[in-house]
Amino acid sequence: MTKKKEIRYLLLPDKEEIESLKKKWKNKRIILTEMVDEMVDDTLSVPSGTRGKCYDVDCLGHLQMNWDTGSTLNLLPDIDKFEIESK
Repeated sequence: MTKKKEIRYLLLPDKEEIESLKKKWKNKRIILTEMVDEMVDDTLSVPSGTRGKCYDVDCLGHLQMNWDTGSTLNLLPDIDKFEIESK
Protein backbone atom coordinates (compact mmCIF):
# COMPACT_ATOMS: atom_id res chain seq x y z
CA MET A 1 0.00 0.00 0.00
CA THR A 2 1.38 3.44 -0.90
CA LYS A 3 0.94 6.50 1.25
CA LYS A 4 -0.73 9.50 -0.28
CA LYS A 5 1.09 12.75 0.17
CA GLU A 6 -0.97 15.76 1.19
CA ILE A 7 -0.65 18.61 -1.28
CA ARG A 8 -1.20 22.15 -0.03
CA TYR A 9 -1.94 24.94 -2.42
CA LEU A 10 -0.29 28.25 -1.77
CA LEU A 11 -2.82 31.04 -1.54
CA LEU A 12 -1.00 34.33 -1.77
CA PRO A 13 -2.27 37.12 0.47
CA ASP A 14 -3.48 40.31 -1.17
CA LYS A 15 -2.11 43.76 -0.38
CA GLU A 16 -4.70 44.40 2.33
CA GLU A 17 -3.87 41.14 4.12
CA ILE A 18 -0.16 42.00 4.07
CA GLU A 19 -0.87 45.43 5.55
CA SER A 20 -3.06 43.84 8.22
CA LEU A 21 -0.29 41.39 9.14
CA LYS A 22 2.22 44.24 9.31
CA LYS A 23 -0.03 46.22 11.67
CA LYS A 24 -0.48 43.18 13.89
CA TRP A 25 3.08 41.80 14.00
CA LYS A 26 5.70 44.28 12.73
CA ASN A 27 8.06 45.55 15.48
CA LYS A 28 6.44 43.20 18.01
CA ARG A 29 8.37 40.91 20.31
CA ILE A 30 7.26 37.32 19.77
CA ILE A 31 7.57 34.08 21.72
CA LEU A 32 7.64 30.92 19.62
CA THR A 33 5.40 28.13 20.89
CA GLU A 34 6.02 25.63 18.09
CA MET A 35 7.70 25.78 14.70
CA VAL A 36 6.33 23.18 12.31
CA ASP A 37 8.98 22.10 9.83
CA GLU A 38 7.60 20.45 6.75
CA MET A 39 10.42 21.25 4.37
CA VAL A 40 13.29 22.14 6.70
CA ASP A 41 15.55 19.80 8.67
CA ASP A 42 14.68 19.94 12.40
CA THR A 43 18.21 21.06 13.19
CA LEU A 44 17.50 24.36 11.42
CA SER A 45 14.27 25.17 13.24
CA VAL A 46 14.03 27.64 16.09
CA PRO A 47 13.43 25.94 19.47
CA SER A 48 10.10 26.44 21.22
CA GLY A 49 10.25 29.21 23.81
CA THR A 50 12.66 31.32 21.75
CA ARG A 51 11.98 35.05 21.69
CA GLY A 52 12.56 37.46 18.83
CA LYS A 53 11.34 40.55 17.00
CA CYS A 54 9.36 40.69 13.77
CA TYR A 55 11.05 43.32 11.62
CA ASP A 56 8.78 42.99 8.56
CA VAL A 57 6.23 40.87 6.68
CA ASP A 58 7.14 39.68 3.19
CA CYS A 59 4.91 39.42 0.10
CA LEU A 60 3.97 35.84 1.03
CA GLY A 61 2.72 36.91 4.46
CA HIS A 62 5.69 35.36 6.29
CA LEU A 63 6.96 37.16 9.37
CA GLN A 64 10.59 38.12 8.93
CA MET A 65 12.28 37.57 12.27
CA ASN A 66 15.39 38.47 14.19
CA TRP A 67 15.53 35.78 16.86
CA ASP A 68 17.45 36.39 20.08
CA THR A 69 19.54 33.31 19.17
CA GLY A 70 20.82 35.05 16.03
CA SER A 71 18.61 33.06 13.65
CA THR A 72 16.58 34.88 10.99
CA LEU A 73 14.27 32.00 10.07
CA ASN A 74 10.81 33.34 9.11
CA LEU A 75 7.57 32.46 10.86
CA LEU A 76 4.63 31.17 8.85
CA PRO A 77 1.47 32.59 10.51
CA ASP A 78 -0.86 29.85 9.25
CA ILE A 79 1.47 27.01 10.30
CA ASP A 80 3.74 27.98 13.19
CA LYS A 81 2.43 28.73 16.68
CA PHE A 82 3.53 31.89 18.48
CA GLU A 83 2.28 34.83 20.54
CA ILE A 84 3.15 38.42 21.32
CA GLU A 85 5.52 38.72 24.27
CA SER A 86 3.89 40.53 27.19
CA LYS A 87 5.92 43.36 28.69
